[in-house]
Amino acid sequence: VIQKVDADYYDFIAIVNLKTTKVKFHSLNENAKDIQAVNNVLSSYQELMTNSFLLTMEKEEAEDAIAQFELPVILKKLDTDGSFSLSFRLKDEKGQPRVKQFNITYLDSSKMDILFTRADITKTVEKEQERTLQLQKALDSAKKANQLKTDFLANVSHDMRTPLNGVIGYTQLALQTNDEK
Repeated sequence: VIQKVDADYYDFIAIVNLKTTKVKFHSLNENAKDIQAVNNVLSSYQELMTNSFLLTMEKEEAEDAIAQFELPVILKKLDTDGSFSLSFRLKDEKGQPRVKQFNITYLDSSKMDILFTRADITKTVEKEQERTLQLQKALDSAKKANQLKTDFLANVSHDMRTPLNGVIGYTQLALQTNDEK
């Protein structure tokens, strides 16, 4: 049932027992080949995460991800937030970058097991970046239009003030003279 319902969204579901640190791993689609290969050899949570990240990320990014996935860090964040998500750029089996979101929560109220899910959010991130770019272009266009308006009003104001000052000056002179012509 889980596989049918979530295979389109989740790459995998993993449950980590906190007493044994063993991982029960359930792959839901073809997008979890990276962790499947590692899971077939390793059963310890830390080994699984470390090797999976090292296989799919640049070294510095992998080290950051590994640090965020250490069990004490995960437990502290779960105790604070209840559940949370982390996103990383991983390389798929073809070497293409993919954005993966890990959702992490306790499996139940006993807090003996942690549930991990991983979803591919690449398309969502790309759409968001595209919308951000469109908004930036619209903002730039609005700023340019505003500047053109400001320049136009400054020029029109000056072009109107100059002749009006002359008319006002001549009117004042005409009022001061007693010449009836």
